[in-house]
Amino acid sequence: RECVAMRQRLVMAAAAGSLPLVFMPFDAAVLVGAIVGMLVFRWVPRIPDGKAQAAAQERIQTMPIVLDVLSLGLDAGISWDRATAYASECASGELATELQRAAHRLALGAAPHEVWTGGLGQISVVVERSFRSGAPVSTLLRQQADALRADERVRRLGQSRKLAEKVLVPVTLLGMPAFFLLALLPTLASIASTLTLHF
Repeated sequence: RECVAMRQRLVMAAAAGSLPLVFMPFDAAVLVGAIVGMLVFRWVPRIPDGKAQAAAQERIQTMPIVLDVLSLGLDAGISWDRATAYASECASGELATELQRAAHRLALGAAPHEVWTGGLGQISVVVERSFRSGAPVSTLLRQQADALRADERVRRLGQSRKLAEKVLVPVTLLGMPAFFLLALLPTLASIASTLTLHF
């Protein structure tokens, strides 16, 4: 997967680096193309694996819902294993499997703070905090869900800013020559032909 992503970035850099050959003398175009290619390779974000990225993003979006369902179930007086089983129906993939495994262990009599492992470790932290402080676990679960949503908003905002910064350099380097080629060059050619006719 890393090799495929690297190959895709190399292709993009090579394509960007070859553009100066269209409108510049060969000697200058080689130098400018090499610089543009290196900058594009450096600044264009890496292309992540689509399936892994989709699974991770789905987990991030689903986890607050899982915590909300657990909180509502416990508030309604439902046992931990049934609330966890209901929460697993709101998830998919690996997260759903982990929740079903936890629900099965809870149904067999495991303590709530012992079953949350792996990606569900944050639930264990909330349960232990509830045991230590005496605060209702459902309230802490809702607070954790709200915190995850806030963190996701901050993360997306940061990603959008980083993407804008990374895209700015290649867009500027490629946009200015394109503007010169499409807008200024015909104007300069027209002026030059007019001056030639006068002389």
